[in-house]
Amino acid sequence: SDRCQKLSFLSHIKMAKLECLLLLAVVATAAAATHRGVRPSETDKYRGQHFDCDNGRSMPISAVNDDYCDCDDGSDEPGTSACANGVFFCANEGHRPELLLSSRVNDGLCDCCDGSDEYNGLVTCSNTCEEAGQQARMEAQAAHELRTQGYQKRLELEAAGKAQHEDRQTRLQSLEAEIAALQAQYDELKSHKEAAEVPEKQAKDEFDQQWEATKEKRKEQAQQDTFTTLDKDGDQHLTAADLVQFPALDADEDGQVSPEEAEDILDLDGDGAVNETEAAMNLEVFKEHAYQLVLDQMLDVEGIKPVPDMAKPEYDEDIKHLISTADAARTKFNEVDSNKRNKQTEKDKLNKHVTADVGDRQQFGSMVDQCYELIDREYKYKLCMFDRITQEPKNGGKQTRLGDWKGFVAVDEDKYAQLDFSGGEKCWNGPKRSCRVTLECGKDHEVVSVVEPNRCEYAMLFRTPAACKQPPSSVADLLKHDEL
Repeated sequence: SDRCQKLSFLSHIKMAKLECLLLLAVVATAAAATHRGVRPSETDKYRGQHFDCDNGRSMPISAVNDDYCDCDDGSDEPGTSACANGVFFCANEGHRPELLLSSRVNDGLCDCCDGSDEYNGLVTCSNTCEEAGQQARMEAQAAHELRTQGYQKRLELEAAGKAQHEDRQTRLQSLEAEIAALQAQYDELKSHKEAAEVPEKQAKDEFDQQWEATKEKRKEQAQQDTFTTLDKDGDQHLTAADLVQFPALDADEDGQVSPEEAEDILDLDGDGAVNETEAAMNLEVFKEHAYQLVLDQMLDVEGIKPVPDMAKPEYDEDIKHLISTADAARTKFNEVDSNKRNKQTEKDKLNKHVTADVGDRQQFGSMVDQCYELIDREYKYKLCMFDRITQEPKNGGKQTRLGDWKGFVAVDEDKYAQLDFSGGEKCWNGPKRSCRVTLECGKDHEVVSVVEPNRCEYAMLFRTPAACKQPPSSVADLLKHDEL
């Protein structure tokens, strides 16, 4: 009937529409599946009949990977080199997935281990993912073991650092009390010492003054006696006529002393002539200017008297008692003073350590005052944590300070990535030396290398468990990445 024919016709139309929709879905799915270079996490963006750029621009799905850059961010050309800022995803099955700049697609070089970046037939890339994956897994296994062992040691360092920090704080509290008690003793003993030193000083000064007066008197007597010996005519003046009577002044050994030879003693200023003062020299001028010259030339002559050697006599018993009393007071004071200064030095050092930045979890705390060495072909380098870095010839020689501790240097998000040692000894005709230490995770503390990339600027690599971060839970997690 007509109604049946009409229903049959409508049924055919619906079936045709359904088939068309299914075909479109299959085509869209196939298109999405064949979009090269798309990251699995972004495949949903490439489904459907349209593609939307990040800036909001929309285009037919057929515009994706058409070798023409439509989107500002290059997202429409993940599988071609059309966009300079595009990104190509290498699946690299059997190895790590990898992201490349799209500019490296079809450039004639095999970048992806599965060869998917070179699909235009210009080159044939072998699939090396299995071999690379096996090697990467072995390396990742070794790295994971290293980081695991290093991190376990870091935890030990953290515990040791925290324990040392607590010990230092406890010791600081004890030192505060000890120094306060010593200060009271110090003040009391200082007062006793000063009280004992006053009479001691007075008595010693009086004795010493008397002794100096005695020495001076004996010296003057020797000078007076010598002058009297030389002053043959007793007129209280030395003249050439007096001196020619002493054979010891016969310089040319001709058997007699000439007036010229006698005047050599009288010519005090050495100008070759005898002035009025010199020609008739009185006692005061003789004592000041000529006495020692006469001793040098006439010491063996009878009546010529040198200043007698005189040993200072011992202090009398009263002074000895005052000295003994003061010495005992000084000894007691010095013991307390030395003890107090030592404890203050210890306190200052502990304060410096307690307030220092030794890591967010005290991981560097137990390394305070510890030194680590590296000996290369020429030098021995010594890294002393939180102090200094030095260099010296390994066969002996002068030590050179490469830098003093300044602090940690952050790199990206790692606050404790490097160490800064600067302000070292000045290079000849150059800057002061400095050294930047890069920290790397390791099972043990080890100075690995030292180089000098710029004049007087050194770079050191130091492995330590303190630089180890908590490792991923498995080796597989180490292999995962999504970066250029």
